Amino acid sequence: MSNPQGKGFALLAAAAMVGFWAAAAGADVVYVTCPNTVATTDREFAIGTDPGTASCIVYGNGNSLNGGGADSVNALGYVTLDSTADGTTGLLNGSLGFTDGGSWQSGTFSIAAPGYTSFVIGLQASTAGINPDYAAFLLPDGETLGSWSISSTDPDLGSVNRAILYGIPVPLPAASWLLLSGIAGLGFAARRRGSLRAGAAVA
Repeated sequence: MSNPQGKGFALLAAAAMVGFWAAAAGADVVYVTCPNTVATTDREFAIGTDPGTASCIVYGNGNSLNGGGADSVNALGYVTLDSTADGTTGLLNGSLGFTDGGSWQSGTFSIAAPGYTSFVIGLQASTAGINPDYAAFLLPDGETLGSWSISSTDPDLGSVNRAILYGIPVPLPAASWLLLSGIAGLGFAARRRGSLRAGAAVA
């Protein structure tokens, strides 16, 4: 004869274990806010990554994340790779995947940019007048997936209308430079030999 109480307890214990492991799996995602001020009326940008922790490297007001000469992240030495607002901006168009979870106030991102490292995600808000208008996050090494959001108690929060991906080219190893120099030298020597033969034939 079966024991209903025993079955109920076993189901409850199984559900508790599933909940525990689900919570443990989600606990690895670390969210970093920028600028992380005390004022709740300020706009907060956030990036969530797993593993590792992103860091806020620059934020401010205005249209400073534009992939152009006055770009705040370019000024730190990063190269513009892609932008969600302008399909012609950046060296690797299509390298930034950016999805909307609702009203462009939260979503996910993905990066596919071989040959580059030290990625930075910049977020620009659509509505000015709530500090700050933009923020940029340096992602942990090797991180290419994550989530993003903006929040504020101000009803005029706005939405994210531009996301820009930045990176730094992976430097070639010293052996690669030597190999390239050797190949260039062989090409130069072959060309010189060919021109000498042509000159001798004319004479």
